[in-house]
Amino acid sequence: IAEVESNWHNDVNDVSAALLQPSDAFFLHYADSGNIGDLELLCEMHGVDAIPADWTATTRQLVDVLAKQAAQRESKGEEDEKGSNAIPRTVLLARGVVDR
Repeated sequence: IAEVESNWHNDVNDVSAALLQPSDAFFLHYADSGNIGDLELLCEMHGVDAIPADWTATTRQLVDVLAKQAAQRESKGEEDEKGSNAIPRTVLLARGVVDR
């Protein structure tokens, strides 16, 4: 989870800094390379409906979400979050495990 969340965060930062195009996102070839679980995880994390019959449509929806998050960060002038702030879902999950 941490790796996927961190990769997403890095891509949002790179897109907002114009270092990367949303169409070059790290997850675009997940369906082709057998990383369906990671693609489904991204969908869950970002409120996108996973469409097993059409992973291309699913990745397009994720690209749109990535682009929107990058645009929001850019328009608000937000700085890059560091450390645990960059992976809040992972931190929350880890805390839940430790609390058990």
